[in-house]
Amino acid sequence: MGGNSKFSKSCREYRLRSSFTEPYSPWQNRCENIIGVLSKKVRARRTRRRIPRCVWDFRIVWEAQIYSRAIHKGHSTPLEVLIGDTVDISERTEFEFYD
Repeated sequence: MGGNSKFSKSCREYRLRSSFTEPYSPWQNRCENIIGVLSKKVRARRTRRRIPRCVWDFRIVWEAQIYSRAIHKGHSTPLEVLIGDTVDISERTEFEFYD
């Protein structure tokens, strides 16, 4: 932290823009909204499918993979923009997690 830290010097050297968020200020970080959406989806699927808590980390990764490959608000997905092809998520939606 600070203007003379190694991180700040590296940012200036490589001409990178950086910003800081205050602790306990989720409105300053845009990722917090997506994390909230993912958490709600994971909790809903866990209660609906009666998935044990011990596999929570696998469940979050699985849900994040589906969410990152789905279109939101009519825009194409980042993976679609990167590879130039439509992403196939049928392998993840054919069977639900923990089937």
